[in-house]
Amino acid sequence: MSVDPATAPSDATSGSRHELVRVLGLGIAIAMVVGNTIGSGIFRTPGAIATAANSFPLIIAGWIIGGLVCLIGALCFAELAAMLPRAGGMYNYLNEAYGRPIAFLYGWSEFFFGTPASCGALAIMILETLADVGGIKGLSEITLVVGSVLLIASVAFVNVRGAIWGGNVQGITTVIKAGSVALIALLPLVLMLFGSSEMRLENFTSHFDPALFNPAVSKLTAQEFQELTVPRYTTLPAQMAAILLAVMWTYNGWDGVAPVAAEVRDPNKNIPCALFAGVGILILVYVGANVAYHGVLNMTELVETPGTTAQAMLRKQLGVFGPGWAAAAVTLLSVVIAISSFGAINSNLMQSPRVAYALGHDGVFFQKLGHVHANYRTPTIAICTQATMASLMVVGARVSKHYVAALKERDLFFILTDYVIFSSSVFLVLSVIGVIVLRYKHPEWERPYRTLGYPVTPLLFVGFYVWFLPTAFRLESFSAWVAVILILLGLPAYYTYAAINRTSPKRA
Repeated sequence: MSVDPATAPSDATSGSRHELVRVLGLGIAIAMVVGNTIGSGIFRTPGAIATAANSFPLIIAGWIIGGLVCLIGALCFAELAAMLPRAGGMYNYLNEAYGRPIAFLYGWSEFFFGTPASCGALAIMILETLADVGGIKGLSEITLVVGSVLLIASVAFVNVRGAIWGGNVQGITTVIKAGSVALIALLPLVLMLFGSSEMRLENFTSHFDPALFNPAVSKLTAQEFQELTVPRYTTLPAQMAAILLAVMWTYNGWDGVAPVAAEVRDPNKNIPCALFAGVGILILVYVGANVAYHGVLNMTELVETPGTTAQAMLRKQLGVFGPGWAAAAVTLLSVVIAISSFGAINSNLMQSPRVAYALGHDGVFFQKLGHVHANYRTPTIAICTQATMASLMVVGARVSKHYVAALKERDLFFILTDYVIFSSSVFLVLSVIGVIVLRYKHPEWERPYRTLGYPVTPLLFVGFYVWFLPTAFRLESFSAWVAVILILLGLPAYYTYAAINRTSPKRA
């Protein structure tokens, strides 16, 4: 029988020195949503999206649809998080709705694969970006691996020292990254007032033209360029799914405040507010940035610069003032991208260890994961274990590229991020369905916030993913199968651990 969340003692309100404490305010809660979401995607994916769609109306529709889906999800998560303001976020919702095995699969996927994959991809992105700033061409494998491990370890140290430490880092990096994306969105419009803007209306209706393609500025290989002359996605659903696969990666993390709910002050009010405000900010800056990209760069120029779209836009926009201005802006943006990715790693190492903490606290997995440092009041063992898993993910990904044929011709960044999208989407959908399940199972529970538009709202969210996931599965079947296999591997882990501890796995 589940414990009534209205009467159960909170993880963070006890006076024990071995429990989490509520020290994070509304500002940091919003920063968890925005900062956890804005990483490198908004700077890296627009060029790749252009190669998949070749149509601005379709592309901008994808960004708007993706944002609205996240907003609908936030309306549902606000009810769950305010009702169950515990450490671990989705672990708690899935546990109450479906039982411990399903909840464990989320914790297993998030802690051992999802967050390590995100941290690994972001660490690699930081090193590659800083290498470009320093004029270093092509970092060696060993440099990428060692550098990524050291970077992840430094962020883990900050979060071990206290939730306030991690929260302050999150707040600072979020202001920098969100402010930078907003400036990118506004720059062409502001310069238009002075007659110096490179934004052109005809760019919004442009299409890829091989005759205008400039291989001297492009990072595309000859084979990739050849593939562009023959559209990869020929139907509208396939094009939209390809767009949304990248868009949903860029929006991934909008639920970022839920795992740290046990450390948020006044969670019944602050968590819903953080979700709504955070997702609203994300939609505005993401849509605005893409309007700026496509207004300044035509489709061919976008295709030429996969992974460096923002730099290309600034180079062209500020080039009218001289090459020095453009070079300085591009260098500064590269540093911002590195800071943005650093902040995303920080948010991952704030959130995911709280999921592991919930697993250990409930005795579902190694109980040491539920340990809280007596002085720092953080789940130190969970944080250090998470950092170790992220480091192993980087090493494993680099090694596998040399021995697995399917990986040799693929960008490591997209190998890791595609996996994250498939795995996180499954549990997001189950959690939103959980709103309906828990309304039925526990109508007596206190709900400080009730989902606006229920039951249409959760059904819309689920309906989107019922279409999106199978379509995306067909487009990126390798990453999808990796996600399915890694998730299902959690079942033997769950039952094996239960057997070793002589406990019968049962519903919470």
